[in-house]
Amino acid sequence: MKFCINCGHQLKAGQKFCTNCGAKQPEIESVTPRETPVAPTAGATPVSNVKSAAPQATTPDAAPTAASASSTDTVTSDTPKASAATPDVDVPTDQDSKGVPASSVPQQPEASTTETTASNVQTAVAKQPATTLSQTVAKAAGDSQTVWIVVGAIVLILLGVAGYNGYNTYKRDNLTEQEIANIGDDVTSKYLGNSATVSYSKSDNVLTIEADEDTDLYDIAYDMTNGYDETDDMDPYLTKLKKISTAMSPLMPTNLKDVQVELANPQNTNRHLYTAEDGDIIYDFTDDE
Repeated sequence: MKFCINCGHQLKAGQKFCTNCGAKQPEIESVTPRETPVAPTAGATPVSNVKSAAPQATTPDAAPTAASASSTDTVTSDTPKASAATPDVDVPTDQDSKGVPASSVPQQPEASTTETTASNVQTAVAKQPATTLSQTVAKAAGDSQTVWIVVGAIVLILLGVAGYNGYNTYKRDNLTEQEIANIGDDVTSKYLGNSATVSYSKSDNVLTIEADEDTDLYDIAYDMTNGYDETDDMDPYLTKLKKISTAMSPLMPTNLKDVQVELANPQNTNRHLYTAEDGDIIYDFTDDE
């Protein structure tokens, strides 16, 4: 029994070339009877090509060759030694339609997932429009201009507020006595109505309220000075007097905020019955009695 030294195909005795792969076969003079050639694997040779008299393979890994059958086999002098006839040659399990082992066909290496992803990213980036240096500079300049506009607007607002407050402070600090008296008259009318006359002394920083005749405030003040009415009747007016002093303080010049508001004696306007300052009664004529 003889097998191809290249593909392991079964050959007839005396065949010099393999009918399957065409490989040239060495001529073998004798085969040691105790050596049993190994049949090729099932995948290497179609079942239809294997003769029923073929010996069974002892191992699937080793393919029998004429050179491995016996270490004492000789080759005729006119046939060169085949370098392929070496022991322990694995027989390919898969062959293509031409008998060439599938392992001998070069395989195309598959691209890794990482390389594919990187290639996709580079392609996507390449498709995006590149930002030129001039565009970057223009954008930065636009952002800077916006910031300066906002800062300028804030500065203008602060300057406007400061200017407005400064102007009002200047006007308040330069009020005349009559102007302060007019302001006091407006505040007094808010709490007492049109029942009193208001005057102001800048040298004393005193706002004087004189009750008009035929008013409740005048009658109560007059009766109290003559001992006819109880002091409790004056309590509602004292509360209003304290509110007038509180309202006048922020309207006064800066150095005159501690203005005193006096209620004059109806019988003697050169004297006063009560004095209020910053929301408190600091003088009560009944305390002198």
